[in-house]
Amino acid sequence: MMRKLVLFCLLVQVALPTFAAKRITVAQLERLVAANHAKSDVKIAPRFYDLELTERLSATRLAALEAALPGPESRRSLVALADQAAFLDPLPPKFPRPLPPTPRRSAA
Repeated sequence: MMRKLVLFCLLVQVALPTFAAKRITVAQLERLVAANHAKSDVKIAPRFYDLELTERLSATRLAALEAALPGPESRRSLVALADQAAFLDPLPPKFPRPLPPTPRRSAA
């Protein structure tokens, strides 16, 4: 009986943060960082705890966001958020890729 209770408690602790996370895009994250730019490190860091990205954060954007944050605690929180999204699909490219050459295009 005690084993089942302990197992249930562990399961609840693991599952609850999953349901509490607010899913946001990289663009929304950028707006959040810009809106909180003037706040202190201690106030910004906890805002990342209950967030979950819906797409991968590129290294370039991560570096830009880190530079905009005021201190080490908020940067660590941002990196942890980016690490959680590392295996998600990346953002679509800003410019479409050129089409591969076809026999008709290559002859021209």
